[in-house]
Amino acid sequence: MKKRFCLVLALVASAFAAYGQTCLDGVRMTAPTSRFQIAGETVLDKRTGLTWQRCPTGYDFDDNGTPDTWTDDRCVEAAATAFSWADALQVPVDVNAGGGIAGFADWRLPNIKELLSIVEFGCVAPAINLAVFPDTKAAGAFWSSTSSPGAKVISFYDGVPTSHAADRIKNLNAVRLVR
Repeated sequence: MKKRFCLVLALVASAFAAYGQTCLDGVRMTAPTSRFQIAGETVLDKRTGLTWQRCPTGYDFDDNGTPDTWTDDRCVEAAATAFSWADALQVPVDVNAGGGIAGFADWRLPNIKELLSIVEFGCVAPAINLAVFPDTKAAGAFWSSTSSPGAKVISFYDGVPTSHAADRIKNLNAVRLVR
């Protein structure tokens, strides 16, 4: 049943990809905004207790001068945004050594189950809540720390996890940290 649902989502996504994010009417959202407590550049998932980086690594968070209004928040590309798996594992080490994010220095690469927890299966292109995680590109995949078999990623185009078993160095993907 899950494979059939993913196939239907992939077909819908390919039909609407040129138009940006598409959310299915009548489908209960799996990651609604009400589930999250937004705090500037981070967000607390009240269901899992995990705190997430709202912008992927390499992007600067911009609240557009309105810190109490999250609907106009943006993520602006500022540095490298695609990493090999080895570099992705090093990102939280470097971030924490540099003082962390939002006053916290215990960030890490999420495992595949944690990364799956923020997929919005009611939407495609991208399959993520854009109010909570602004400017997440539909074409991007995000590394997880899960490595058996192969390094695992989630494509936020359709929310489907895949494995990069063949080449962890050549494949470059995005990073979103968690704590």
